[in-house]
Amino acid sequence: MTKTNYLGASVALLAALLAASLLALGLPDVAFPQENSKPQGVTSIEQVGIQQATAEQVITSAGPLTSIAIGNNLSCQVDHKGDGAGGEFWPGESALDPDTGCATMLAVGDTTFGQYFAEFTPVSQSNVVGRGTKLRPFKVTTVVDVGDTGLRITQIDSYVVGNNFYTTKITVKNRGTSRQDVILYRYGDCYLNLTDGFTRGDVDQTRFGDAPVCESTDPNAPGEISLVPLSGGFMYQAGDIDATYDAPNNQVPYANTCDGCPEEVDSGVGLSWELSIRPGDSKSKSLRTKVVIPRA
Repeated sequence: MTKTNYLGASVALLAALLAASLLALGLPDVAFPQENSKPQGVTSIEQVGIQQATAEQVITSAGPLTSIAIGNNLSCQVDHKGDGAGGEFWPGESALDPDTGCATMLAVGDTTFGQYFAEFTPVSQSNVVGRGTKLRPFKVTTVVDVGDTGLRITQIDSYVVGNNFYTTKITVKNRGTSRQDVILYRYGDCYLNLTDGFTRGDVDQTRFGDAPVCESTDPNAPGEISLVPLSGGFMYQAGDIDATYDAPNNQVPYANTCDGCPEEVDSGVGLSWELSIRPGDSKSKSLRTKVVIPRA
């Protein structure tokens, strides 16, 4: 055998041994390819860079929440398999729709950032990772900057297949040099049965206190959406969608009321937390977005 052949055989053997070693270590979480996973014209993940986030990531599964979409501006949409095609928040389209009525928002002084308001600056958004199990839930991590305030939000959305809710953890970090007093909001414009009608507001009791609910008034199509707080110190809003929108529009916390309840109205749900964050510190709050369709 020639020297060249010996070298070739050695390289091949080393490659085989390396591959076997990697397999022995176990497989990592799967990163599922998603729509709009990279900006147009980018040819490799390395070229994306931390300053460019994807437009949307979608967790798809057997459900019952078959589609959970997270925009890089912290907008959101969810589709329950028991309610036909289309999302449960108005207008039933993708999280990319500028009118989508589901979002995380932050009020700083007299400015509110997020869907419908001043824009967040996207920093990064991960692919969907995980396996949809309790130990390895599907997960998307989205990072945005809050204008030039020095604040940064990191949001982790996760889902375990078989649950009728997904979990959102929101962390606000103060990267500036002075204390910041802010209001964190989670907002949803209910669109059960793909209509703004036939809903009403309600309130459910949770371990942290009352939580906002909107429910279908159609006896042939029951269902409800709720925002379930997993962190204390919150205030809520249920019922008339105008009241749910007015608080972030005026940079005030929700008022712990159910406006227009139990009458049939165009309904929304909202949670808010008032946060005071010292320079270099972070504050985190968590919630569940829950969709119950009994006929599913």
